[in-house]
Amino acid sequence: MPYRTSNKTGRGNVHGTPQHRTGGAWYGAVPPAGLRRVWRPYDNCPLPSAEEALQVSLRAFPSWFLKVTCGRCGQAQLVNEAHAPWRHVRLSVILARMRHDGCGGRPAYVELLSGIEDISTRPVRRIVLRAG
Repeated sequence: MPYRTSNKTGRGNVHGTPQHRTGGAWYGAVPPAGLRRVWRPYDNCPLPSAEEALQVSLRAFPSWFLKVTCGRCGQAQLVNEAHAPWRHVRLSVILARMRHDGCGGRPAYVELLSGIEDISTRPVRRIVLRAG
């Protein structure tokens, strides 16, 4: 749990790092450990390979969706990076520990999506992490 320090305005600031005045973003601060590269959903930069993506945490893909299909019952579940409590853990560790709540099955087909098909206005970019 990160500790909190207070600044002159009385609001808490995680780790005591300075924040930019607009919106409280981490302006000029060193990115968290383990976060080397960030692939945004609206960028045109090349996507990493599946092996590369499995070695980074979900924080490297801000606002992306993790689509997991159960190998036992075939039910698909979408998890947004912003709402995942385990977004700081490597994707390979997450997939090794993940089980379906309903039937206890392991993930069979896993992909990262930059948006939801037929809803997103931009083309959906995808990285298939585990097929079949």
